[in-house]
Amino acid sequence: MIPRSEPRVVPERPHYVEIDEAGRSWAFRLPPERKRLGLIKLVGSAAVDDPDIEQQLDQAAMLGVVIGRCWFDREFDLEPVENGDPRAYGHAVNDALYEAGHDLGVVASLGQNLLRRMQDALVGREAVDDAVGFSKAPPSGGTAGND
Repeated sequence: MIPRSEPRVVPERPHYVEIDEAGRSWAFRLPPERKRLGLIKLVGSAAVDDPDIEQQLDQAAMLGVVIGRCWFDREFDLEPVENGDPRAYGHAVNDALYEAGHDLGVVASLGQNLLRRMQDALVGREAVDDAVGFSKAPPSGGTAGND
């Protein structure tokens, strides 16, 4: 991790979240919904019911991808850069956090917590309809609200 010369200001907006883990507050920026769904699917593709050690490492790498793509820390930037291989990037993020003193258990817990926050932030169709005020079209020949 690379120390920032100036601390980053975390905006007070719904897609910026803070998670308290391992004695510190971690800041993240949740990506737009379509990218968020892609990350959720990526982690899901690595999930199995009874993983062996390689599958556990694969799951940890996918959580590393989630952490890396959402990283918005006040004090540190991540060194790893995505190169088109999500697993390699996830492992590099996990390695960078390990070198900074955070074991894989902390990183996995942080990634799972962040993943839950991403899932909770997904907007359902009903919420969109309510917010925008859309309603179903009236039966042919009728008008909305004039029954």
